[in-house]
Amino acid sequence: DPTRILCQRPFEPSARLALYGNPRPPTRPILPLTDEQIDQVSQSLVPVPEDVVFEARGMEATIPGGRYLMPADQLMLTIIKEAWGDRPIYFASTGDAHHQLGLAPFVTRTGLAYRLTTPEEAQRLTPMPRDSPYYSILGAYMDVERHRRLVWNVFQYGDLLERPHWPDDATRGFPTYYANAHVTLAQVEEMLGNQPAAERNLQKAEQWMALSSR
Repeated sequence: DPTRILCQRPFEPSARLALYGNPRPPTRPILPLTDEQIDQVSQSLVPVPEDVVFEARGMEATIPGGRYLMPADQLMLTIIKEAWGDRPIYFASTGDAHHQLGLAPFVTRTGLAYRLTTPEEAQRLTPMPRDSPYYSILGAYMDVERHRRLVWNVFQYGDLLERPHWPDDATRGFPTYYANAHVTLAQVEEMLGNQPAAERNLQKAEQWMALSSR
């Protein structure tokens, strides 16, 4: 069917960043559902009258009650249950799905994304303060070295920060995502006693926020 993607493109090792090492390819589909099952899910709402515990790889996340699981929520939980471990699971920092599904205590801030993290993996990471006013963007943990490298060495900004104005109101939030990446890094640098690095990140965050309002 020329209108549908029926297979996944092969991984091209030559195009990868050295930062990500040499990961093995997945061994199974990310969503082990038939087309008919996907169609059924896409038309269903699942009520959650009271809190429900969702378990996967040692994680026990509480999905808040008093809501419905939308089709996207159902598919996301299925992906986590079936593919996590065979593949890493990431959430974009532009959304809050991990908060809505009770997964926030199990994510690690990594650049502009949050990686779902097992309790075992969390033991090797830096825990972030739950009482921080920035908790909603911090993530529960941080992979400090990777976050630093992404923010300062991998992301390419070109001349964005020097531009006199942001030309498109519909995407005016984009600079704030980079600002938040620096705010979170400033938080952890301060926790580690690296005050000059914390101030450097806060200054960069202010530059991004200024761009978003120009």
